[in-house]
Amino acid sequence: MYLLADGGATKTDWLLFDKKGIRSRSKTSGINLIVQSEVEVRTGPFKELPALIGNTKIEQVYYYGAGLRTGDKVEAMQELLKEVFPNAQLFVYHDLLGAARAACGHKQGITCILGTGSNSCWYDGGNVVSEAGGHGYVLGDEGSGTDLGKTLIKMALDHELHKEIIQQIEAHAGKSLFEIRNEAYSHPKPNYYFASFSHLIAANIHNPVYYGLVLGRFVNFLGKTVLRYYGYADKNLHFVGSVAGIYEKVLREACGYFDLKIGKVIPAPAEALVAYHLEEMKPKT
Repeated sequence: MYLLADGGATKTDWLLFDKKGIRSRSKTSGINLIVQSEVEVRTGPFKELPALIGNTKIEQVYYYGAGLRTGDKVEAMQELLKEVFPNAQLFVYHDLLGAARAACGHKQGITCILGTGSNSCWYDGGNVVSEAGGHGYVLGDEGSGTDLGKTLIKMALDHELHKEIIQQIEAHAGKSLFEIRNEAYSHPKPNYYFASFSHLIAANIHNPVYYGLVLGRFVNFLGKTVLRYYGYADKNLHFVGSVAGIYEKVLREACGYFDLKIGKVIPAPAEALVAYHLEEMKPKT
């Protein structure tokens, strides 16, 4: 039996599969070693794994996760996985490669992640050749759930929103706007906190204020990422992540401003990644 994980900032999808297909699905909390310590991962989502897997013998683990850009983070994740699966072959990859494999398979294309965070890459059908965007919620992640929430709160604090919108924000959070500001600075995971306001935006996306906010941030994301790739106008453009799925209509409008060719929109890439690896396991003729 094989195990594949898609580890995002908010949640992690775990899929058990064999050569006949997916056998079971489970979820744990999100994993990102940039904002979490190894102890937090070990005592949080990884503590839940034995109960999810049971006595199933795992031969190989394919782990795609956020925050795995550098060798030290990859090694740390491998060591954490080894504690749970000491006899399995371990394959640890960055989530951007996972998004590209899920969307493009072995074909060329531009793939963007729009989830709690955001990123993009040019994929040559085998490897990520170049990237644009990312950088985390402090320095970037335009168009992400975190960015949408942060932009909304900043607009409210800067008196750029009508009173009824501010009241909706305060009702959503259960506290005043200035209490929200203070909590953003004291919260242990500010990116998750800001991203939680994306639920409010999605529930009211029919309101021109919310719609315009999302459209503007998507246009900003595309300008900082997709438009920087040489020959972008002739390439298929794919999107992966929950925010891309939730706001697909707005995303398509934003892409229309630049005459971009949208390919796939995949809210959760785990199943597509299982299909990718099953195809890889087939005998080559």
